[in-house]
Amino acid sequence: MHILWTPEQALGLAPDRYSLKMGRTFAQPDRWSNLGCNQQAAWGEFPVSGKPPFRTRLNLAELRFDCSCFNRKFPCTHSVSLLLLLIEQPEIFTPISPPDWVTAWLRTLNPAAQAHSSALPAIAADQQRQANLMAGLQELDLWLRDLLRGGFAAAQEKPKSYWTQMADRLVDMQAGNLAGEVRQIPTLLDSHSDWPEQLLKKLGRLHLLIQGFARLDRLPEPMQADLRAAAGWLPRPNETPPGRPQRDHWHVLARRTEQEGKQRLQRTWLWGKKHNQPALIIDLAYGRQPLDTSLVVGTVIEADLHFHAGTVPLQAHLTARHRLTQAQDFITGTASIKAALDSYTTALTTNPWSAYFPLALTAITPLHLDQAWFIRDRAGYALPLPPKFEYGWHLLALSQGHPLSLFGEWDGRHFQPLTVWQHGRLLELHLLGGVT
Repeated sequence: MHILWTPEQALGLAPDRYSLKMGRTFAQPDRWSNLGCNQQAAWGEFPVSGKPPFRTRLNLAELRFDCSCFNRKFPCTHSVSLLLLLIEQPEIFTPISPPDWVTAWLRTLNPAAQAHSSALPAIAADQQRQANLMAGLQELDLWLRDLLRGGFAAAQEKPKSYWTQMADRLVDMQAGNLAGEVRQIPTLLDSHSDWPEQLLKKLGRLHLLIQGFARLDRLPEPMQADLRAAAGWLPRPNETPPGRPQRDHWHVLARRTEQEGKQRLQRTWLWGKKHNQPALIIDLAYGRQPLDTSLVVGTVIEADLHFHAGTVPLQAHLTARHRLTQAQDFITGTASIKAALDSYTTALTTNPWSAYFPLALTAITPLHLDQAWFIRDRAGYALPLPPKFEYGWHLLALSQGHPLSLFGEWDGRHFQPLTVWQHGRLLELHLLGGVT
């Protein structure tokens, strides 16, 4: 059996550092029993003292996981360790037909076996969601007016509960993105010397979004889509946008997961080799629902993507997969920070609610100056990295005095590197131990 993935890619699927560490610890043959595999799946049992063993199973076609353990994180440590074992020691897996507990699970993954809901409940759900969102925006508008009436100096004295209560209300009203914005404000007040200016920008952006929704029906459809996305209102899962698909060899450049209450949002960044165009795949999960792990950072998938509506089409839906390989080189990207920021400015002009923008930069050098980290291009242009950035020394060591190729997100203030191309592979920075 040919296994495409690398150990680093398996560890990159771990949801946090503890899961990464334990996934590596459990990847020992003597910790497992009844290991088996075929072309479609791999499985094993993880013995537990005084209890039935945890049963772990992997769908190799789409890299989907399932485990009978009680871990709330996904994929769990057993899933990560089983995949690691399969990559590093495939000979210990017996090539046999899967047991019933594996085949039963595989059948549930068959899209043809899943019932399709009618359009009417979906339309009713959208109407209810818009009503909830509008109510949440009205509350947010009153809250912003009270905050401004009290003055910025009083904002620094607000208890943490002042911010979290408003954020929780927005979550209840299905405005998760706005809840995240409000939850970030206390950190902004504590970590920036120019916090009044930054607070004004953030509140101004929220006010602009509220005003946009007040005129939603009068705006063109692409701008309506921008507003909904900014508030956290995403297209329904498996909803294929209209129009022709765009086929390309899509480099899977990075994946980032954020938690807001019981909701987890995963952003997976792709970049088309032929069209030199970024694409964003967003996946939502609640509670113990699994996130889509089939797009592995460092691979290249030949696929068809449909882009959702927007003034700058970015969010996409993957509709057909054709071929999967490992990346052999970095994408074309941009060698100039100025050119990258020009692209960002153009996008922001049409979509002022955009919270982050993908940047793929080549010929970049890390720079440590006055206790802060930057990246600099050959022309001398520089971008600041986030305060307390944990991987600056790692980037400096990886560069060995030579320029690097980086991918990350730009929020208008800081560039957050997510992956670096080094020695013929794409490395996820979160796999490295942070040093501030």
